[in-house]
Amino acid sequence: MFPTRLLPGTGALLVGRELGGRNRLEALVGAGLLLTVPIARSLNLLARGELLAGSLGVEVRTLRRYIYLVASLLTAGAVTAAGSVGFVGLVVPHMLSFLVSRKWNAPVEGLSAFPESQWPDNIPLLYYSYHIMVGLGTIFIAIMTVAAWLLWKQTLFDARWMLWILMLSFPFPYIANTAGWITAEIGRQPWVVHGLMRTEQGFSFNVVAGNALFTLIGFMGMYTLLSMLFLLLMWREIEHGPEFLSAGAR
Repeated sequence: MFPTRLLPGTGALLVGRELGGRNRLEALVGAGLLLTVPIARSLNLLARGELLAGSLGVEVRTLRRYIYLVASLLTAGAVTAAGSVGFVGLVVPHMLSFLVSRKWNAPVEGLSAFPESQWPDNIPLLYYSYHIMVGLGTIFIAIMTVAAWLLWKQTLFDARWMLWILMLSFPFPYIANTAGWITAEIGRQPWVVHGLMRTEQGFSFNVVAGNALFTLIGFMGMYTLLSMLFLLLMWREIEHGPEFLSAGAR
């Protein structure tokens, strides 16, 4: 269920003035410390240089992957505990105030600051679609950062684990785009034009249900055809392989 008990403190949390869920964040920090205990010696050696660490038996590549995994889990946990927007307040206090009003100490109003008659109809769907959109966006940044670093090191095409991640993540942009569309359309409710026209007033007497259904079926057919074409072209590119590989290498 939607955590409505968090609504009263939303504004303070967003601007970084109040840290809701402090116990959860303390537990998260403790979990992060526990995860680093088994690799404490290896981390100390790695801090002195990769060559020295490798000569003393440290699997540098495996250790780096473990560090990336722990960092990703801790970041995801912090976003979950504080909220995707509240996480900004944890990293840079009062940043949301500056983004909204160009003033560092300006208040940011939460949902509880508005009468319920002006709330969106489906708050849980809005809440989770927004977090899916932001969460996937964070994942995209992480994936492309690691991929760009591997490409710079000229090891991207040899890192099979990263190539699998890149291949399996291709549906995520479509999911993020759909979640963003849901966020925008539900988030603007109950207004067509904010403060001027409500949704129940923004309909036409000249458009019947059959017209809307015909348009919907047409769009569904068009997108189905485009999806099939996309999968076909994607499969052909995968079968063809990279341009620089010869027929014998494939």
